[in-house]
Amino acid sequence: KVAFVGVLYTLRKTPNGREGPINKRLIATFESHEALFKWLQREAIKRGYGVKHCLFLADGSDHIWRLQQQYLPLAEACIDWFHVIEKVWAAGECFHRAGSRGLRVWVGHAKKLLREGRVRALIRQLTKALRRTPKTGPGNKGKRARLTHVINYLVEHRHRMRYHHLRARDLVIGSGAAEGAVRNVIEIRLDGPGMRWGRERAERVLQLRCIFVSGLWED
Repeated sequence: KVAFVGVLYTLRKTPNGREGPINKRLIATFESHEALFKWLQREAIKRGYGVKHCLFLADGSDHIWRLQQQYLPLAEACIDWFHVIEKVWAAGECFHRAGSRGLRVWVGHAKKLLREGRVRALIRQLTKALRRTPKTGPGNKGKRARLTHVINYLVEHRHRMRYHHLRARDLVIGSGAAEGAVRNVIEIRLDGPGMRWGRERAERVLQLRCIFVSGLWED
C-alpha cells in the first residue's frame, strides 16, 4: 500500500530569475525506495548530474537520505521547508497554548531564524526550553519528549537547512512538486471508491499514469 514517488525537472536561469519546471518527469513505484533512486540517478545523469548543479529535496526519512548519499551524493541536499515548520509548530506548543497569539509570534521568530540560516540559534533556544521544563508534573513528560525529538531532528538535518543560500539563488526549498504528484499520479487513478488492485497490475497502471502525467504519452 506504499508508493514511492519522485519528480525530476530543470530550472532555466534568466535575467529575471529562474523559470520552470522544464521537462518535468514523474516516477512512482510500489517496488522500493531503491528502485525509485535508480531511476532518479539514471535520469539525472542524462541532464548533466555531476557537471551541472543538482538540488535534492525530500522530507526527513533517514532511509531517503541514506539512498541520496548512495545514488546522488554530489547533489546539494535540502530538507523540505514545510516538514521542518511542522516540527517547529509542535515544539512551540510545548510552551504556548495551541492557537494562541504567543504561539504564532514564536513560530514566526523561529521561521525567521531558519530563513536567515541561524539553525544553531534555534537549537539553543529549544535546548534552554527543555532544561526549563520540569521532569515531573502534568504533561511535562510528553513536552520533554516532543522537544527532545525536535531538537534531535534539527541537529541531524541542520546541514540540509541552507535555506538562506538557496533562496538567494532563487531555488526551491519545498518538495511540493512531489507532494502534488501523489494525488495527480496515484490517488486520482488508483484510489477510487471500491477499487481493489493486485500488486503487479497496480504497478503497470502506475507506470502508464506516470508517462501520461509527464506528457510523454505520444512518445
